[in-house]
Amino acid sequence: MKDQYGLFGRLYHFLCPDCGSVLKVREGDVTGYAFSKSTFEGMMKKSKGKDNHTVYVIVEKIGAGLRTEENAALEGKDLSISELMEFL
Repeated sequence: MKDQYGLFGRLYHFLCPDCGSVLKVREGDVTGYAFSKSTFEGMMKKSKGKDNHTVYVIVEKIGAGLRTEENAALEGKDLSISELMEFL
């Protein structure tokens, strides 16, 4: 979709063509720079208590076809891909 700059780098937006959900992923997770503890992205990720080898996704909007009361609470949350897949 588009990209934007956040506090610690670029955020990439992804639009699901099937359900219309919008997800954001940090540049460090897309490029792999956040997987190393020796990079700035990796140090920031580790300081937030996150696993460096896990890709995290921010749920910006859940598409109308998938939206339920249960998963509506996910909007705005920062989840690992495995956590996100549990709800889909």
